[in-house]
Amino acid sequence: MKVIKQIDNMNPLIERLLDSEEENWLECVPWNGEERDLPVGSQTRIPGFRAINLVRFWEVLDVAPDEGFKLVAAEKLKTLLKKVPGTIVIGAQINENSFKRLVGTYGKRFFVAKHTGSSRLYNRWEWKKSFKTDVLELEALKQLRLQYPVHRVGR
Repeated sequence: MKVIKQIDNMNPLIERLLDSEEENWLECVPWNGEERDLPVGSQTRIPGFRAINLVRFWEVLDVAPDEGFKLVAAEKLKTLLKKVPGTIVIGAQINENSFKRLVGTYGKRFFVAKHTGSSRLYNRWEWKKSFKTDVLELEALKQLRLQYPVHRVGR
């Protein structure tokens, strides 16, 4: 009975902590590695939209050509990954015309992402200006890795 009373007494404190906008809970997580430049979350105005939907070509590591990579059409990547399990995807090329069409319909903030060092949400242009990378490409790569996880157990 005493424990229940103590829990009841704590509820207002817990509610106040959860409702507090003063606390930045990410502050307690150290983000000092290279991963700090990756998006930690995103929002979109388009139901079911994922950045991976905008990928026209994937850049796959290939040391033979001078560029150091080859382009693989998005629809052919799955087959390549099955044929050559060690394939390393190093980038994505976004279909800019599809992107422009989405901006025309939904506005520049149809997709926004959060950076670890800030509480604000950045659109693609703001992200590029601030962090010198393409947030849609980074998000597409993250989604690809979730779709085709890399397991290297025992190597």
